[in-house]
Amino acid sequence: MVDLCLDFDEGILLETERVRWINSDVIFLEALILTNKNIYLAFKKNTGLFSKPELEIIRRPLTDIKIINGQPMVDQVKNDNHGICLQIQFIQGREQFSFDEAAKKNSSNWVNELYKVLIGTEAPVEQKAGKLGGIVGGFGGIAANLKNVADSAVQSVSSTAKQVANQASASYGNTMQQIKSGKQEQVQAQAFLEQTYSQMSINESPNSSSKGGFCSNCGNRIAQGTKFCTKCGAPVGATTLQAATPPIPSSTTANSTVRHQEFVGTILKCPNCGAVISQTTAICPECGHHITGQSAVSSVERFNNQLMALETTRKKPLLGMFNMYAPADPVDKKKLALIRNYPIPNTVDDICEFMMLAIANIDVSLSKKSLLNNTTGMEVLAMEMPKVLSNAWVSKMKQAYQKAKMAFPNDPAFENIKSMYIEKMKELKMKIEE
Repeated sequence: MVDLCLDFDEGILLETERVRWINSDVIFLEALILTNKNIYLAFKKNTGLFSKPELEIIRRPLTDIKIINGQPMVDQVKNDNHGICLQIQFIQGREQFSFDEAAKKNSSNWVNELYKVLIGTEAPVEQKAGKLGGIVGGFGGIAANLKNVADSAVQSVSSTAKQVANQASASYGNTMQQIKSGKQEQVQAQAFLEQTYSQMSINESPNSSSKGGFCSNCGNRIAQGTKFCTKCGAPVGATTLQAATPPIPSSTTANSTVRHQEFVGTILKCPNCGAVISQTTAICPECGHHITGQSAVSSVERFNNQLMALETTRKKPLLGMFNMYAPADPVDKKKLALIRNYPIPNTVDDICEFMMLAIANIDVSLSKKSLLNNTTGMEVLAMEMPKVLSNAWVSKMKQAYQKAKMAFPNDPAFENIKSMYIEKMKELKMKIEE
């Protein structure tokens, strides 16, 4: 029995012993415990060569479990190496747990209990049995319904096709009538303009001082010396007055009174309310709309790709104690510099992505506040470099939190970031900076 420091309103719902936690490494858990607020992972951890293993407890809040379309991301899956496993999709990533005894029964119980706690209902049969079982079990129902579906489809096809044909015929007739009416209106407008122009040319004397032209925007007659068209307001210039036959205005330009403006440079506007914003705006100050886009996700992706590219250049390490006391690998130094110096943009998506990436790369056992954890320089031994990298991720997490606090402190997204930040700082036993 693992002794937990539970809250006054927290109680244990399910506890299973001898569980394997399948992460990057396989960790044997003393117990996997479910309460109405958290999931606890209890395991023994060696702290030294001659010291007794200590019991380590990791707490995962149930609020970190993803819920999509009202369905918790909890399932029973089959792992090639560990058999039937319980799979839980957290905000920080996907975790799998394998049970030594009665794996199928235990995983089903965990799926069902998690559904009850998260959404208040029992898990569907296919979730209890796993994806493979749900598919196989559903074949009988699918086969039973195929005949009914086929019969109803045959009966409805003929009537539906007849209705579609009648609608298409009516729509085609209306479209052709509209095209014919449009052509007649265009011919009448052309004849009217030609008649008007010919009468004006006959009545106008050759030496008249009022000789002008036509507006190139709407075709209106313009007298000599006019600066703006009296009909559409377009400016009169050298290209506006036309002495030849006036152009035929289209249906979109004849009645238009809108003036088009052109700007030098790019002006960014809020897609929701149209207010002018800058490139560093995370939330519109006028309407509170999130300024997000494809660039937000690509920024974190570029950062992660650079880290992976550095890792591919790593050479094979030395063996034994020579590797422990050797100078730090140049690849680790470059990764450390990239983590420390990579700027976090100001969009909501970027800050959330950077926050989760930093938390996922922090090793609590290495970065937990203590007298021995004071390595900050880059010129260190290879054995100390994992601690330095973990501390750099801690700094990145703090930087992302402060940026979110300045950019959108009143937004619901900030509450999720703050919750993750406080939780990790408590694990690290560090002072929470408000």
